Amino acid sequence: MERWPTDERQHTTQQRGGPHLQDCDFWSWPHLDHGSLGRATLTAKADGRLQWSFVTDTARRRNVVPIGPPARIFPDSRPPEISVREHSIRKRSEEGLQYLRNYFPDADFPGDLVRHELTAVAEVPAGVGPSDSLTGNLLELLPFRLSSNVYDLLFPMGPLGRELNVSSLSPSPLGGFTFRASGVPSFTFETPILQLSGSTSSLQSDRLPYNIALARTYTSVSLINLSTSTDDSYLQLTRDIEFTRADTGDIPIADSRILEAGPNIILVNRFGHVYKSDIYAGNTPQIVEGSRAAVGESQASLSDIFWQLGVASNKDGCFLTSNTGVKYLDFRMSGTARVVYSLDKPGAVVTCYETPGQDNLSRVTTTSDIIWLDDRFAKKPILSFKHHRSYDRTLKTLTVQLGFGPLVLLTSRKNGLVTVYDVSRGTDDLVHCNSPPSCLPWDKPLNTMYAGCTAVASPCMSKMSFLGLTHQGGIYQQDIQIITGDEMPVFTEGNRVVREWDVDIDKLDQQASDLHPDAGPVGGRHFTEVNFRGVYDRISVVGDDGLGETFCDALAQLPTFWQRMENPPESILTTLDLVAYAADKSKAPANFFTSCVTSGTSAFKQLREVIYPTGTASPSDISLSCDVFSPRPIAMPRSTEAVSERIYEENRHAGEETSPMLTEEDTKISSPMG
Repeated sequence: MERWPTDERQHTTQQRGGPHLQDCDFWSWPHLDHGSLGRATLTAKADGRLQWSFVTDTARRRNVVPIGPPARIFPDSRPPEISVREHSIRKRSEEGLQYLRNYFPDADFPGDLVRHELTAVAEVPAGVGPSDSLTGNLLELLPFRLSSNVYDLLFPMGPLGRELNVSSLSPSPLGGFTFRASGVPSFTFETPILQLSGSTSSLQSDRLPYNIALARTYTSVSLINLSTSTDDSYLQLTRDIEFTRADTGDIPIADSRILEAGPNIILVNRFGHVYKSDIYAGNTPQIVEGSRAAVGESQASLSDIFWQLGVASNKDGCFLTSNTGVKYLDFRMSGTARVVYSLDKPGAVVTCYETPGQDNLSRVTTTSDIIWLDDRFAKKPILSFKHHRSYDRTLKTLTVQLGFGPLVLLTSRKNGLVTVYDVSRGTDDLVHCNSPPSCLPWDKPLNTMYAGCTAVASPCMSKMSFLGLTHQGGIYQQDIQIITGDEMPVFTEGNRVVREWDVDIDKLDQQASDLHPDAGPVGGRHFTEVNFRGVYDRISVVGDDGLGETFCDALAQLPTFWQRMENPPESILTTLDLVAYAADKSKAPANFFTSCVTSGTSAFKQLREVIYPTGTASPSDISLSCDVFSPRPIAMPRSTEAVSERIYEENRHAGEETSPMLTEEDTKISSPMG
């Protein structure tokens, strides 16, 4: 028995309200959630006796233990994204109405209409809208070549992401990996790179003296050939074949793959048309499958559908994934498509399909679940797991084959959260969940965007390394060790990935600290230097030119202003009102200050004389006190010693017994302002 017992009979029950209200119940496959057992059945033991078997089987429990924190093995090469601040709906509606009134003055747009539209858009959950279906994985790990036991790691670099970097990842004798980074790009394309995909064959018997990969950009799909030079001193990279949108019906290419049995390339455009081409025969791509759109479905809606290709174990067919399901295309029979999985859950969308591995298990990722399929049982899932992620159309799975069984990694391009699922086939030929889901450690901000990821198992098949390419072009590596039972992990330096940087990489690392968000032409205002010395000289008159006599006369009359005031003012006067009224009773403060110069040397000297008159102590020796709320005359400040002597003489003549001298604390007067 290779599938869990299911009951696919349809049970119809009569409900209240008439015969049209019916309840259909299907008990088809185990659906796991956190803390659930899922399913149980009786299986035969070796001695013929029966025993219970559960979907959640912890007897083969494996612990995923990280080896240290994530390490940066390649520096950033692109500036960070611009952080756009979202304004409130009220402010956005006011800005929108202002824009409409400026460009359409004759039309009357109600403010409630704009506000209701913005409110409806804000209520839609983030990520529900159409995703960028043209962006694929940008971190590709190619298998060993015939002449060396080295993985080729391909990824874009540079400010625009159109420079292809080829670095190497080789196993070390201590059981880890050695990453040799290259600071010089191997090839530069005309437009930014959108996807990198290579051959999936990694068996020792299938080794070739070269590696091939596809690089898809905004304008074309190029076949890249990687081979070692004759003297094994450097890596040669050539661009052999190029496909453009003219080869796919003048429609942009959404995905491209190399068939595992090669040498054929399959392409799919944004409308779901699949093309196949023999790269060595020189044939132009021939259409093998056209999208079957629903009645009334427009071409604009077809362009928003997600399309993904998957390679099979032979060259006779491929898998085509869309928003609603997966089907297998057989090239030997034109127009024949076999449905592998069809999504019937409302509100969910298929985001990724991972082709079958050595255990005949494939995985379908949706916005709500991960579903395991057996390619021998079409349209019948054998297990599903609810991942409890937010609505995310960039979710995808990555499976790593280890000695104890495969591990499935759930990743996203929107954040750095990586969930590990331990699901494999047991000794009873049933698929079990051996361990609860766990997460890989990540010491960077969780909202760090990923542009690509890959994983590789160590030669001992008990460790693995997860590599993630961030949106800024940096690569982070996390080493993981699989522990079975109560085994205690033993970590050595050989368990870690050793990075080897040359002078070019060190230079890139130094430049990474100076990268700033590129705001385009608007950002130029933050980096423009203007010399305003001439403007300041025209505004501030430094010389003693005699133009400040009016202001000086006003300051000279200011100390005795209240003694000369005949009638009380009708309103509250500010300091500016006092200065202007002391100079000319008929002028307003604004007219007075615009007709005189207040920045000259003479004006400054007069202002200093008013604050600190000649013959008084220095400012540091004076204890000033003023009540800004009382219209009393401005009194001459006196030193603390003079005030103390005057109080002592008055008390002595009055016959009172006082201390010879008051202290400074006794003579301080606090103001209402503190």
